[in-house]
Amino acid sequence: MRRIYLAAALRDNGGGKLIGSELESTKVTRARAHLEAAGLADLVEIREGDALDTLADVGGEVDVLSIDGAFSLYLPVLKMI
Repeated sequence: MRRIYLAAALRDNGGGKLIGSELESTKVTRARAHLEAAGLADLVEIREGDALDTLADVGGEVDVLSIDGAFSLYLPVLKMI
């Protein structure tokens, strides 16, 4: 649900790109379907796999970072990004 709210905020403020990482493939499928139904899929890229791999290259500067998942990965992901 958080991705939909963030993507809607991007749209309402002129666009942008939201990159998310998800380890579980069923959650990726469900999230993509929800984003498509909400008309927000063009603003969101969900990368499937371990965040330390999928977020190693986000392709530029990061304006906002929201970390939710395995607490032990928070600092390594933050340092990487």
